[in-house]
Amino acid sequence: MSQAGAVLANSADNPLAGAGFDRLYESQIKPELLKVEAVRAAAVRRFALFMGGGVALVVLETLAAMMVSGDTQASADFRLTSLTLAVAAGLGYLSLRPLAARLKRLVLEAICPALGVTYGGAAPAIDLFQRLNLLAIGEQTGLGDQFAGQRRGCDFAIGEVTMTRRSGKKQVPVFQGQLIEVAYPKPFLGVTVIQRDGGATNRLMCPPGLKTVGLEDPRFERIFEVFGSDQIESRVLLNPAMMEGLVRLETATQGQYLRGAFTGGKLFIAVNRSDRFEIGSVFSPVVDQIRIAAIVRDLGVVMQLIDAFVETAP
Repeated sequence: MSQAGAVLANSADNPLAGAGFDRLYESQIKPELLKVEAVRAAAVRRFALFMGGGVALVVLETLAAMMVSGDTQASADFRLTSLTLAVAAGLGYLSLRPLAARLKRLVLEAICPALGVTYGGAAPAIDLFQRLNLLAIGEQTGLGDQFAGQRRGCDFAIGEVTMTRRSGKKQVPVFQGQLIEVAYPKPFLGVTVIQRDGGATNRLMCPPGLKTVGLEDPRFERIFEVFGSDQIESRVLLNPAMMEGLVRLETATQGQYLRGAFTGGKLFIAVNRSDRFEIGSVFSPVVDQIRIAAIVRDLGVVMQLIDAFVETAP
């Protein structure tokens, strides 16, 4: 089994597991990557030509400095040579930047159908995330990758957003990551909020009207603190499978801000990590199955969490 195919092999019903992933890569992803590999290689060559031109200009600038000064040890002004190389790199990268976005979209559009996911769509609304203290108060200033679909009959949306807050004359990021929203057919009776375990500050994170919920998973409780309006419902929702799914997502994303809530028949998750769903550098060949292993893992962990939620919600 390939490294990428092994990423989700522990999920028996996942279409990207094991040999299934290998077949998907060979039949759908690799042919698309081959179409743009020639374009990528040409763009890298153009970048190299620009950089070579920049180096040549630096040599000419150095020779000119020697001639003007009459000193064979003289060198061109460092500021001038730095500017020359920076301009050369910038011009060369102009052809690479749109290609990087194209490659990423191509890979995601090839992977997503196998999971019943659409690449694109609207991001989850941020207002409820903020009311439940899952997001810091701020202004949405950026929008990244968006995913939508249906899993086990339940609609879901995943959106990358950037939130900032003004500090003096600057906009300071307060959140850069993913918002996940999963709908469940039946409404919940109460509200359950999952926060980071902040020790003595836990009560400050608790939304009004909720009480601390004690759970029996020490690994989960070392990371999170749970508050709810209905103790019994909160424990039913946060069953062992669901807690395991949240810990797995925490581990996979190295989340520094993984928080969540159950309310109004929906699961809400906020993950503060901005470098997910990436395919790596455009300077190396894209026809490489291992390169997309991280994307497979990121989407797969979210799908497993959704499965745990759908299968065990009341």
